[in-house]
Amino acid sequence: MSIQRKLPQNPKSMIKRTLPDGRFSNMAYDILVPYFNQNIQNVLQSFLTANPQLANIYNQVIFSYLQGNHKQSLFFAEKLLCLTQDTQVQPHVVYLNGYCHFNAQEYSSVFSLFERFKYVSGDFSILAARSYLANKQYDKAIELLDNETSSQADWIRGQCYEAQENKALAVANYQECLQKSPTNIGAFKQLVDTFLISQQDKENLLSNIHLPAEDGWLKEFYATKTTSIELSALKIQENIQDERRKIATALQVSQNEIIKTSPTRQFQNKQQQQNIDPSDQSLYNNLDRRSNIDILCVKAKRAYYAYDIHQAYELSKKVVDQNKFYFEIIPVYVSCLLELGLLAKLYKCAHDLIENYTNQALSWFVVGAYYFLTKKNEIARKQFQKAISMDQHLIYAWIGLAHSYAIQDESDQAMSIYRSISRQFPGCYQAHVYIGMEYLRTNNLKTALLSLEQARQINPTDPMIYNEIGVIYFKQRQFADALESFLTALAYCQNSNHKIKESSLQNLGHTYRKLKDYKNAIQIFEKCVQLNSTSHQIFFGLGFSYHLSELPHSLSKAIHYYHKSLSLKTDQPFVQDMLGKALTEAADAGLQEFIS
Repeated sequence: MSIQRKLPQNPKSMIKRTLPDGRFSNMAYDILVPYFNQNIQNVLQSFLTANPQLANIYNQVIFSYLQGNHKQSLFFAEKLLCLTQDTQVQPHVVYLNGYCHFNAQEYSSVFSLFERFKYVSGDFSILAARSYLANKQYDKAIELLDNETSSQADWIRGQCYEAQENKALAVANYQECLQKSPTNIGAFKQLVDTFLISQQDKENLLSNIHLPAEDGWLKEFYATKTTSIELSALKIQENIQDERRKIATALQVSQNEIIKTSPTRQFQNKQQQQNIDPSDQSLYNNLDRRSNIDILCVKAKRAYYAYDIHQAYELSKKVVDQNKFYFEIIPVYVSCLLELGLLAKLYKCAHDLIENYTNQALSWFVVGAYYFLTKKNEIARKQFQKAISMDQHLIYAWIGLAHSYAIQDESDQAMSIYRSISRQFPGCYQAHVYIGMEYLRTNNLKTALLSLEQARQINPTDPMIYNEIGVIYFKQRQFADALESFLTALAYCQNSNHKIKESSLQNLGHTYRKLKDYKNAIQIFEKCVQLNSTSHQIFFGLGFSYHLSELPHSLSKAIHYYHKSLSLKTDQPFVQDMLGKALTEAADAGLQEFIS
């Protein structure tokens, strides 16, 4: 079976670059093009045409490389180097040997080879630095690239600095790389997907990326990845006071002076809308219509962060159905399985990954998630720790590890890890939320509020943040501010099916109860029952509100709902006490149905 060797005569993306100081560039293209298109003339092609026997050895090098047989490719490359005497051709053959050493994972041999032939600049230094990076010799890679200014040098330097925990220099090099080479998807994803930069920095990054018109679809893809906040949420943010009124109207509660006069916390809309010509979007739209795996992945992430868990699950499942080993979707898919309690699917996902990718940190994260769902927290912790030891930049394993401590009320260990996450991943607002929740749990309200405010600065449209802030105000007896926060949380999750909506509604009902607005409190709790008819807490709130009110038949309804709450959970001493008081009051009032 023959391999067709055809390429365009002058492909734009492979035009040879000549550096001013004479350093070698575009070597990877030069060493491969003679195999695929003999009509493109370069130094190596001319040499091979004049030496048919050496041309045959060269063909064996490339053919073995294409087959993935890198040891064999290296064997023939060394013979070609030994037989090459032409000083003009020698750099190409030396680079070809270094390339074969790299693919054969003989990283230490790459720089040794180049140094022996005194080729240590341009593409030679880039390939040698890649070898040092693969060999985890980060200082040597950075030193070797000291005088290199290409985008590839920036990309490698960024990875080295990140591995050394120097986030600031890593981000600076990634951004410089994208300035020089806007199509470097790796650098873009490293900045956006690993929480190295804040939302504002993402928007600034997007505005500084300049792509030609023919790459408009890529600009659109970048825009969707940097926009973690849905446009609907941004519109709510711009008109939050009106949105709170709408929520109050939808809940059929009276819009009293508390809602009218409460101060509005407006956030500046920093989202930069990209003015992309519709004709440039045609390719992106075609990819979207054809359910391209990367676009599905972006949609799934946005749905998940908008608390639309079912939609996120359906989208991530489509990706998994296409490729169950597509690593970029695995964290979202696993998070959805955790939220929905789909234990069997989570077990299958973990089993498939461990069976095929034992050496990948993400596989062990999924195993940890499985044990976390089965409430075997100590075993889960070991898996998360193993994942972190394999990849210290896997934020999901860090969060899982912290959660495994927090769920067992081991606050000190959980807080320590959450703080580490906030330092290592400055764009991760969830770390600040979890820190705030831990402070709230230990009743350190002022510090909790500071942490939640930090989270709100990073993401001003997450309903969980406002719900937790509302709880703090509630505990501080600042009920007007609490009411505003809970209504804001409901505004941002009004189309969600997540438990955050139920939690915010419950808290809103308790706030109205504290304000002695029992009619509105009862209406809110009745809405909660529509969301979850098996919650003992909701029925207690409903019964307690009736008990405190002076509405008609309130006492009998209170007793009914106390009984309903206790039927769902018997071990509730306070509810039992309130039920006893209500029955005593009913007997004193002469209500025959409650007199034995």
